[in-house]
Amino acid sequence: MYGNPCTWPNFAFVKLDNAKAQFKCSNRDCGRSWTSMRARISFKISYPQQNGFVIMKIYGQYCQACETIAEALWYPEEVCRVMKNLAESLFMKFFPTLINQDSSQNANTIRNGNQIYQRSRHDANQRMGKMNSQHDRIHCEACLHGFCFR
Repeated sequence: MYGNPCTWPNFAFVKLDNAKAQFKCSNRDCGRSWTSMRARISFKISYPQQNGFVIMKIYGQYCQACETIAEALWYPEEVCRVMKNLAESLFMKFFPTLINQDSSQNANTIRNGNQIYQRSRHDANQRMGKMNSQHDRIHCEACLHGFCFR
C-alpha cells in the first residue's frame, strides 16, 4: 500500500499539501536534525460510498550526512491547517453546495492522464519560517515519488 498513491486502485483524487516540519535522523551514529518548509503529505481519497476512505502518506527526507530516512515531526498547528485544507477539498469535490465558495480560492485541480491531483497554491496560514537553502530534491522522498514541487 505504500509508495506512489496513484498506483493504488479505486481513488477519486489525490490531495497534496505541505507544511513546516522538523526532521531528526534516526541513525544513532548521526543524529542530525533540520527543519523544512516543504514537508509533504498526500491524501488518497476514494469515491464517496458507505465505506469511503482516505489514506495519507507523510513523506520523509533523507539525511544529507548519512542517507538514512527521517520521518517528519509536524507542528500541531500545521496538522490542524492541513486537516482543514483536506476537509475543504473533500467538500469542494463531493459536496460543493455545502461549502462557502469564497473560501476555496487557494486550490486548483490538475488532470494528468487518468490521475487527478489537487495541489494547493501558497497557503498564507502555513507556519512562518526562513529558508536557508534551496529545496534538496535528491533527499526528498516526495520528489522521488513525483509528489513534490517542480
